[in-house]
Amino acid sequence: MIVVSDASVLLALANCDSLHLLESLFQEVQVPGAVFDELAIPGKPKAESVSRFLEGKMTRIDFLELAVESPGLGRGEREAMALYRHLGADLLLVDDKRARKAAQANGIRISGSLGVLLLAKQRGLLKRVRPLLEELQASEIYVDDRLIRKTLQLAGE
Repeated sequence: MIVVSDASVLLALANCDSLHLLESLFQEVQVPGAVFDELAIPGKPKAESVSRFLEGKMTRIDFLELAVESPGLGRGEREAMALYRHLGADLLLVDDKRARKAAQANGIRISGSLGVLLLAKQRGLLKRVRPLLEELQASEIYVDDRLIRKTLQLAGE
């Protein structure tokens, strides 16, 4: 399974030291250049660990070539959707609500960081998701309390 990720999911997973789960769950992980550039800024939180994880996973793409309907989205989100189309990917990883709606409107299959953690538990890669969700909540990453409760319910925790 080929997945393309936006910055939001990578940053969330980096904040709970779970980037490695992507390589265990998916055959191939790719990001567009704009997402790499956004995350690899020296001094930015988690920039070093995300940059190391993304080595060999970045593809530069002209997102205008594969335009998707995307009013109000950032370059990284638009490039991620374009790369999804370009690669014929199976899944787009994105957390931002506006980007999720735009992706769905364009027929793009999506999941987010909590979905990745839940899938990892279902596949036996994690015993519990609660500690990771607590790490996310303690970080600068905003996660809606309803989503946390729903994820814990689905995880049986």
